[in-house]
Amino acid sequence: MKKFFPFFILLMIWQCLAMIINKTIIIPYPVDVLKMMIQYAQEPSFYLSMGHTLLRIILGLMISSLIGLGLAFMSYDHRNIEAFLSPVVAFFQSIPQISYIIILLVWFNSRTALMIIIVLMLFPIFYANCLNGLKGIDQDLKDVIILYHHTPLFNIIKVYLPLIRHHINAAIDSCIPLSIKVGVMSEIFVSSAYGIGKELYLARINIDTTAIFALTFYMVIIIEILLSVFHFYQRIRK
Repeated sequence: MKKFFPFFILLMIWQCLAMIINKTIIIPYPVDVLKMMIQYAQEPSFYLSMGHTLLRIILGLMISSLIGLGLAFMSYDHRNIEAFLSPVVAFFQSIPQISYIIILLVWFNSRTALMIIIVLMLFPIFYANCLNGLKGIDQDLKDVIILYHHTPLFNIIKVYLPLIRHHINAAIDSCIPLSIKVGVMSEIFVSSAYGIGKELYLARINIDTTAIFALTFYMVIIIEILLSVFHFYQRIRK
């Protein structure tokens, strides 16, 4: 009950502000937003948009994790690679998302640009977390790994990945909310044919604040569902 009390207070504040302003174009009533959410839930096109967004996010997470892990292992094995990649990764993290969008739209079509934007925003998180995890492995464990002379692939799959599992999980935990925010924002800017970002863009064009609120709540719900599924998977893996 205590967990939901702050949300109840925020809901009451929202309702009071809506009543004071009494202009749905500025602040819609909570009931109107709920009705809009129900309306979206009854439209097949909305599930198509949601599916496209989720597919991009899941693919982006998978590609980002593979790139981040691969570069982390390379940096761990070769200090020169780490010295080269560290400023490069920091540079990628410092570039504003809008700059990525504008540049990539010049080079690629909107669909390709969307995926590249998501990957460029996420892989540095996987890289940093995994590299820190590898560096944190106890020296005694490293000596045992060297002693058994297994193949590099065996060591990566059977030894290193289980040892840095918590760092990988932390990266995924951070990237799930970020991937949805980045993905939806990118969909808006690149004028994607399908996606939640497209729905938000149409709502803004139509000055439909109620729809914008409803879609925003759907984004929050999607984030919470994905995080809950991931946390459940973590629990059953223990």
